[in-house]
Formats: sequence, structure tokens, C-alpha cells
Amino acid sequence: MLRAAVRPALSVDLAVEVTKRADAGAVLDRLAGPSALITRESGDDTRAYRIHPILLAYLQGEARRRDFVAAAAAHETAARWFARRADGQNALEQALAAELPVLAAEMLDAFGLDLVLRGTPDLVLRALAESAARAGNPGASVAASLRLLLDAPYFPDRGQADHLLAELEAVGLASGGSAEILTVVIDALAAFFAATPDEIRDRLARLGAVRTAPGRRGDLGVDLLAATAETWCRAGLGEAERAEAGLRMVAVTARNAGNQWLFLLAGDLAAVSASRRGDWARAGLIDDQLARATDAAARPATGASASVAGAAFDRAAARASVSLQIRRYERCEPIEQGVLERLVTADPLVCDSGLIVPAQTFLSLSAPAADPRRRSVLESLNGLMRENADAHPRVLSLCCIPWFELTGALDGRAEARRVTLLVENVLGADSLEAVLLRSLAYPPAPGRHGAGGRLEAAATPAARCWRGSTLVSAWIVLAGIAEEGERSAEADARLARAPRLAEQLRVERAFLAVGGLGVSLLGTRVGRLGTSTVLQAGF
Repeated sequence: MLRAAVRPALSVDLAVEVTKRADAGAVLDRLAGPSALITRESGDDTRAYRIHPILLAYLQGEARRRDFVAAAAAHETAARWFARRADGQNALEQALAAELPVLAAEMLDAFGLDLVLRGTPDLVLRALAESAARAGNPGASVAASLRLLLDAPYFPDRGQADHLLAELEAVGLASGGSAEILTVVIDALAAFFAATPDEIRDRLARLGAVRTAPGRRGDLGVDLLAATAETWCRAGLGEAERAEAGLRMVAVTARNAGNQWLFLLAGDLAAVSASRRGDWARAGLIDDQLARATDAAARPATGASASVAGAAFDRAAARASVSLQIRRYERCEPIEQGVLERLVTADPLVCDSGLIVPAQTFLSLSAPAADPRRRSVLESLNGLMRENADAHPRVLSLCCIPWFELTGALDGRAEARRVTLLVENVLGADSLEAVLLRSLAYPPAPGRHGAGGRLEAAATPAARCWRGSTLVSAWIVLAGIAEEGERSAEADARLARAPRLAEQLRVERAFLAVGGLGVSLLGTRVGRLGTSTVLQAGF
């Protein structure tokens, strides 16, 4: 049992392999029982046994105490047994348990890339944190590539990324299947890192030159990674629609092939691209897809709890997690503030602004309305938006109405109008967000003929806005304008659109905006506006 206790679940074949005893299965069967600390797994085609965690910890500790070399050898044997069966996750786990740097580097070389692309980088992150993953060992090139891959495509620490890329490109890789794959990965990473138009064109040409190379065509995950890098380059050259078409292809294929990390990355890039074109419907659809995928996989922001400077973590999963929390917020569902707080803590310098700015902004938005620290919330929003709004228009769209309201409540209407000016400058004077805020900043006189006409003309399904929730808010405000003008029938007609849109776009929180105007208007009309889910939910 001291030799066999390499993991909690133990098949008979693995037990025979690590103990070198043909009767290992019989011994395990004799020791197993309903009230024992070893139980036989039911419903499995192959005989397997599970060791209780307390017994497993004791056996592993005692094995190391008696003969550390023999205990490490048992884990090494298990690692190679799993490797022969192409079970990369268990192979790398056993290599780390063996505490043999060369073995860990070998398993990282064989399975690290696949584990990252499939969205299970936890063990890779552990391996990268070990001294075995540093320069000077046989797997240094692979480890450096994986560190860069987990930071792609934004590379929050561009200084370190530049150094690692230069080092990788300077080291000549040996010929062979693994080296050919690594060469394509490095080309893709360099394409993500390219900044100037000339650099982007050069990297795009290099990726095109290896499109039919064995290192790319022989591995679907690597091919999809290279295709993602190509779309990144095309977006950088202004070919937005062509880039989005490529990202859709990558997302579909990656999802079907089980490459979850690539799916999340392609989806995130596509949503950003669509929102920059003003296609809020497409961006919202992608957000929902990412949220559903994250929900189904139940994957938190892996590694985000590690606040060690420069530590790699799964940024694709982290971005999807932030997207999930935002969608839950818009749907008035419970959110996990702890996830966002860990993300913000892990990057206090806001090196990865594409991840931290949405997380920090959302933390401010999710503070209760009655929070006594409303002033600190406002200062946080002021700092984040005035410094980062240009680079994060979708985040500005998400928070512009509550930011406007909070500014007006604490600093007065004049300061709130300055928020409106910033929104106009960043999102465009013709954007629905800007038109909506202007109608709030400069409310029409009661009873004025044609009040809200410009907002009504802008609030169409083809509206140029950055998030669908803005469209719902616009119709709620229009209904409020009509209500103030004592035009009840017009108020009813305008308000009737809002629940249908909110249900369709799943953005029910819009009814809580503008001081809860939507809730107030619906409260006097329950039973007159139909039976949408929004009304049935208690609004």
C-alpha cells in the first residue's frame, strides 16, 4: 500500500505497475470494504479502488519518510503509465508529485500546450511556479512559451514578454514533431505581441507561410491558435469583419473540439471587436455564449488568487468569469464578488487593464445603493472612467447611467453633465448612451410638445449603442417623460416595449436604473402590460 498510494483513485492496472506485484488487485480487494478506508469503485468497467484522503495522506507521508527515492520512483512510474495512455493531466500531476524537475519538464513538454488550450491549466500553472520551469532546464523553451500563452493576447507585462520572445526566437529549436509545433506557437505569440502595422503584416505573413506546415496542420489546437493570431493581426490592420468571421470559425471549432481556452479567447476577442463596430446585438450574443460556457464548466478565474507579482494565471477563464458576473448583474442574479476582488488584488498595478478595469468598475457598481461609502464608490468610478474610458467603451456603457446618477446625487447636476460630455466624446454624440444621458441632464419642460422626440428617434433596434441594456433604459425614460406630461396612453405604449426588450436581451436590471424609474412605472401598471417574465418576477 505504501507503493500503491500514488493517487486517490487507483485502477488495478496502475496498482500492478507501481507495486510490480501481479496480485496487487487481489490485495486491494481483500482490504476494501463498506466500512474500510479503501472502497471498490462501482459502475466502472475496469476494477478500481478509492483510498480515503486521511489514509492516502498517511501512506504518502510514511512512504516518503521511509524511502524518499522509492516514493518518487512510484510517482514517476505512474506518470509514465498515464503518459503512455495520453492522459496528460494525471501524467503531469504525478510528475509534480515525484518532485523530479526533468520529469516535470518532460511532461510539460508533452502535454502542457494541450492542457492550456483545453481550458485545464491548473497543473500547468503549478508547474510554471516550480523552479523546474525556470531557465536552464530541458523544458525552458516550452515553459516560456506557456507563460506567454497564458498572458496572450494582451501581455500585461510587455517587458517580460518581449524578453521571453526574443529569447525563444534566438534559440534554435531542434527538428521533429514537438519542435515544429513549438515553432508555430512561437510565431502565433509573436503575432499577438506585434504592435506597429509593419510588424503586424510581417507576423501575418509568417503565419500564412506555415499554414500547411506539419507543425500546424498536424494539431488542431495549434492550428486554431495560429488562426486566432491571424484574426488578431487582421483586426489590428482594420479588417474588422474579416477578423470576426475568423474568430467565429475558431470559436465553433474550438468548442466542438473541447479546446475551452481557445473558445473563451476567441469569444472575448469577437465581443470586443463587435462592440467597437457598434454591433451591440452581436456583442451581447457572444457575451451570453461565454457566460453559458463558463456556467456550464463551473470554472472560476483559475490562478487569480495568486497575488505574486508576475505570476501567470488563466486570463481567458478570468475574462469569461468577469463576463459571467456582468451578465448575472444585468439579469439581477446573485454575483460572486469574491472572484472579482481576487482578480483586482492579483493585479494592483492594473497591468492587464482589459481584465482589471471591468472587474474594478463592476465591483463599484455592485455596491449597495445604501452603502455609506458612496463617496468612495464615486471616486473609484471617476478615476477608472476618466483614465480608461477611451480603451473600454463597453465598460463605460455599462456604468454610464449609475455613474451619472451617483455624480448628480453627490456632486450636483453640473458635474453630472460633465459625465455626459465624456460619454459623448468616447461613445459618440450620436450613440444612444449619449442621447439618453442628455435627456436626463437636460430634462424637457413638463407638457412640452414633442418632449423626448430625439431620444425616441434614436431608440430603435438599429440604435448605435454599446450594450442592449441602454435600449431598455431609453424606453423606460421615454415612458417617464410621457408620464410627467400626463400622457398616460403614450406612457403605457412606450413602457410596454421595455419588458419585452428586457426579457429578450436578459437585462432586467435596467428597471432599477434612473432611481428605480422602471419599477415605479410598472408598479402602477401591473395587469395592463401583459405577462412578460419581468412583470411576473415582481417588477
